[in-house]
Amino acid sequence: MISAESFLDRIANVPDTIALAPKIKCPVLAIRGDKEDVDRYPAEEFQRAAGGLCQVEIVPDCDHFYNGREDMIAEIVSSWLARTLKMRTAA
Repeated sequence: MISAESFLDRIANVPDTIALAPKIKCPVLAIRGDKEDVDRYPAEEFQRAAGGLCQVEIVPDCDHFYNGREDMIAEIVSSWLARTLKMRTAA
């Protein structure tokens, strides 16, 4: 839960995710539908700038809300979590 002030601040001051990417050291999964605006959701650019492991999945025939692709998204996320958690416990 966030305050109304925090919510409005977030709308007015959108963080530069690409500039912040090198500071993020934990594994990241970035999912984008192929119908989304690449400039608004620059998953590949974030991956190149990331400070840690970053996997990008571009979902075919998919919009921002993943309508009709829920099962595919669930599989992508659950597979990524299984691999990532296994990797972290083995380290």
